[in-house]
Amino acid sequence: MDLEQISALVRAHHPRDETDKAAKEVQLQALGLGGDLSAKHCFEPGHFTASVFVLSADHQRMLLIRHAHFDFWLQPGGHLDGGDTSLFFSAKRELSEELGLVGLEQPGWATGVFDLDVHAIPAGHKGQPAHSHFDVRFVFVCGDQMPVAASDAKDVAWFSLQGMEQENTDESVRRAAHRLILARDEIGHLR
Repeated sequence: MDLEQISALVRAHHPRDETDKAAKEVQLQALGLGGDLSAKHCFEPGHFTASVFVLSADHQRMLLIRHAHFDFWLQPGGHLDGGDTSLFFSAKRELSEELGLVGLEQPGWATGVFDLDVHAIPAGHKGQPAHSHFDVRFVFVCGDQMPVAASDAKDVAWFSLQGMEQENTDESVRRAAHRLILARDEIGHLR
């Protein structure tokens, strides 16, 4: 995948808070170092990934997978593949591989990149050294398709955006749920 394309997408992203802003700065610094940051075997400083926050049709719940390797609830997503033409394409491919979902669309209030995140992957995971994932995150809405756990997903379930604080997930998913509520409700007030 073309790093210029990734760089342009990250540069165009408008951070929603200080955490998002810091992730954007780290990702741009990494892109400035060069190297094949789209390849999953690039461990220094890390590599890009693409993931998706899947919302229910009423925008009240988020679909999460119980990750096979980390054993907690996360949004679907993963590494970029050689045939991926864009981060957007990577995100859609991951939805198909992990949940069997195809043809999902972004809500009008969350088009393009929704969130950026940088998270550490510990040494030993899949025999790899410690490294960073530079995650570019999108939002899609699931209509009446039934997700099925596959690939890295041990299980799949819907969670209320309002109750995400009580779930066995990571802080970045809780932060995204909070941002999704704010973005969704702000648009609702503008109607």
